[in-house]
Amino acid sequence: MTKPNAPALRLPFELTSKTFCLCLPRHGRVRPRRNGPPLQMAQVCRQWRDVALATPELWRSIDFEFSVEELRYDGLPTLFGQPEKEFMQWNPAAILDLWLTRSSQLPISVSMCCYDFLPSSMIPLLASHSRRWEHLELKLHRNDFRELAQTPGPFPLLRGLFIRVLGDPRPVEIRDFLRNIPMLAKLDIRDRFVQEVLLAMCPLIALNLDHEGHVSGTSRWNDVFKAFPKLRHFGAYGVNPHTSLTHESLRPLTRVPPLSTLILNGGPQFLHTLTIPTLRHLSVQLFGSTSAPYTPGFALHVQEFILRSGCLLDILTIAVTESPENSDVSGELALFLAVPTLCTLELQLWRPHTEESHASSDARYRLLRTPGILPELKNLIITDMDSFSTPAAYNTFIDIVCSRHALRSAELHIFPRNFHRHDIVPSLPHGL
Repeated sequence: MTKPNAPALRLPFELTSKTFCLCLPRHGRVRPRRNGPPLQMAQVCRQWRDVALATPELWRSIDFEFSVEELRYDGLPTLFGQPEKEFMQWNPAAILDLWLTRSSQLPISVSMCCYDFLPSSMIPLLASHSRRWEHLELKLHRNDFRELAQTPGPFPLLRGLFIRVLGDPRPVEIRDFLRNIPMLAKLDIRDRFVQEVLLAMCPLIALNLDHEGHVSGTSRWNDVFKAFPKLRHFGAYGVNPHTSLTHESLRPLTRVPPLSTLILNGGPQFLHTLTIPTLRHLSVQLFGSTSAPYTPGFALHVQEFILRSGCLLDILTIAVTESPENSDVSGELALFLAVPTLCTLELQLWRPHTEESHASSDARYRLLRTPGILPELKNLIITDMDSFSTPAAYNTFIDIVCSRHALRSAELHIFPRNFHRHDIVPSLPHGL
């Protein structure tokens, strides 16, 4: 038998299989598109196809996102601007069945986003593999979720669940579904279903609550912390950013577990209720608005929390609303001085569609070039939303990188003005 000439084809099966697995997305969500893994590997040659089909690890995750207009799968990820839609010609249920079959008996992760009705065969097909569910991310219409919730339990391998339902499911449906997940460790759910979460008695170590902008206090967090003493990750999204520090619901919380990660999407004044000496990762939003404009005091809230907690942060994520009036970075300067051992900084700049907003952005870029600020910083990630001048932002970023000799990695993500991302919800950490 003639040996293949290409060096890649002479590699052992195990090494080729491992290489294919390393090509999968880092976030673990695999979209079934022809020009991406694992389908791309299976189209190169017969030998690679045999390896891909014999590697069930390549097929244990699938991510479906359906367009609102028509129930055909959009197989192309959004890059820049409005995405060019390339619809899959196959039946999405057939694609799901293909993935589930090729994954053999491994635990599976499935993401589905469809606020209209799914094809009729999708839910029964997914339910037939319920004993292999490991992670589920579901954005479904109420009727589809109701059908899925009738799946007989338990779901012994399910550890991570993200759930959003259009049309407000009945609380009893949420409660009964959660009770079938004895090993649930990570949950992302709307705050209105907190009571159902408490009744389910899951061994949670990571919880994200979407408050949808309706909750202006933290009084319910005590109940959560009391019910889940092993919680290590807590995220609160959509809390009311306009709550006054004198609000009666901003009383200090007394049952805070030893969290290592805290994500607060809303007013940073909520940090006044918390003291977390074990914290290692903090993500906070310093957003302003017309009724509550951004001030340096927003960042000072974060600084006071860090000093009061005495925590040694490894990772800090800050989201700042850019505006012409928002060029005072004294609060952020004080904040950075409070975290001299910080290893990773992620800075998210949201700015209006005006050229004047660059003044505030330039001030923050200059701050990162200040000598003595964040001397131990090894990883820097800047996300510049609605950038008016891409070359200027890139050149400034290069100056920052060149001035910081301790950096090991640096990323700049720039999105132009016509870029739209809908229903983005941060995910629970995969490493937990």
